This record gives sequence, C-alpha cells and structure tokens, in this order.
Amino acid sequence: MEGLGLSLNEVRRLLAIRGVLLKIIRGPRPDKELIDWLKRGGVAEVIRLDDFRADPGGDCIPGAGGSSP
Repeated sequence: MEGLGLSLNEVRRLLAIRGVLLKIIRGPRPDKELIDWLKRGGVAEVIRLDDFRADPGGDCIPGAGGSSP
C-alpha cells in the first residue's frame, strides 16, 4: 500500500474508523463533530446498552409499569 503513501497499519486503522467517519459526515454539523472527534484523539465514545438496561436478576420495583403485585 505504499503506492498511496499509506502503510498497511494506517490502512487498517482507516478501515476500522470508517463507520465513525461516515456517521460524522452524514450528521447535521459534520465540521463541528469532526473537530470534536479529533480533539478526543480520534476516539469514539462507546455507550454500552447493558449499562442502561434493568437488572434481569429480579430487582424490579413492585407496581412499576402500572401493574400491582
């Protein structure tokens, strides 16, 4: 890949971040989002859905969701 001036590792890194870059470009303010992303060091903020899900172990509140025990 030296013909493009990129090493194999650089190409692999670009392929790994292409999804993030596409989302930034398609967003409402790509210039601001790209600058913010670069200020973070090119690292995407990852949100894990498990952090927001209720504990399946049964720690539910009685009567939650309109049902009564």
